[in-house]
Amino acid sequence: MKTLKSALAASLFASIGATASHAETILFNCFVPAQHHLCAKVLPEMGRRISEATEGRVTISIPPKSLAGAGSQYEGVTQQVMDGAISFNGFLTNVASGLEYSILPFQGREDAAAASAAQWDTYQKFFAGTAADMKGVVVLALYAQSGADMWSMLDTPINSLDDLRSRKIWALPGATANLMQATGSAVVSGPATQMLEIISNRVVDGYVGVAWNSLNTYKLTSYTKSATILDRKIFQSAFTFFVGEDKWARISPEDQQAIQNALGRDFGIWASGFAQEEYEKARQEYADTAVEVVPADPAFEQELIELARPATEAWIEKVAADGIDGAEVLKFYQDAYDKALAELQ
Repeated sequence: MKTLKSALAASLFASIGATASHAETILFNCFVPAQHHLCAKVLPEMGRRISEATEGRVTISIPPKSLAGAGSQYEGVTQQVMDGAISFNGFLTNVASGLEYSILPFQGREDAAAASAAQWDTYQKFFAGTAADMKGVVVLALYAQSGADMWSMLDTPINSLDDLRSRKIWALPGATANLMQATGSAVVSGPATQMLEIISNRVVDGYVGVAWNSLNTYKLTSYTKSATILDRKIFQSAFTFFVGEDKWARISPEDQQAIQNALGRDFGIWASGFAQEEYEKARQEYADTAVEVVPADPAFEQELIELARPATEAWIEKVAADGIDGAEVLKFYQDAYDKALAELQ
């Protein structure tokens, strides 16, 4: 009996030791300030879901400060500076042409959660595992923020091409800045973190490419006179959560599946709820301020859509090289957006 008990005890301790030796901690980077909801709420919830799904065999650790610049999250993961990260999709276009579809001009709308659901559905159908997908990493979830509009720092709102041509405009780099240049406006472009300095020094007369909550985030309220609200948004930011393939390979296939089941579409919808909540709160706050709200003239919006068409056509041509029908992707994405809006109401 003692021999049997000893054998059972040895077997139990061996099992525990094996489990411990196979435990994995994913060092998951967060490039925004620690108080931002991505670092303070979203990644901790991701860690909770991963730990619960794997019964503690896989956990995540969040460094107190970003281990790489905002535009270098993919490189940080593939060069094994960290195991996982979240990146703005605009920084991933050179390594994953497919991820650009939802940040093209006038593909976005107001709702962040519906956008996240539609992005995930579109990614899974057309891009996951294809030549247009990221190499060296595994995508865990997609996340969107609310759609962006146009903002005037002068007494007259922006509601025509002539209004834009007569002003100097700050715009996010890439398709948004290119669109503003196509209107004939003088453009100052740069990351959102530089907005306050440029706007507070009156370098520009207006800005485009950010949503209501950005006025709070970047302290722009006192410089803003009016908002021009578009139906189809000039821009809607999107982000991707991913983990390096080397780290992923150290996780058992069973736990890999459990993690994917716990994250994916549902996690993106949940995470985007924070962005949508901040957007709605900010919009309500500004309803009681001196910031004038003007619906975009439909003719003006259509003119902007036409000016943005070359960017869309260039993307369609780019993904065609990877065997992807970009026009079909964009149609599917808009249909998926409509379905998600109805689903989440």
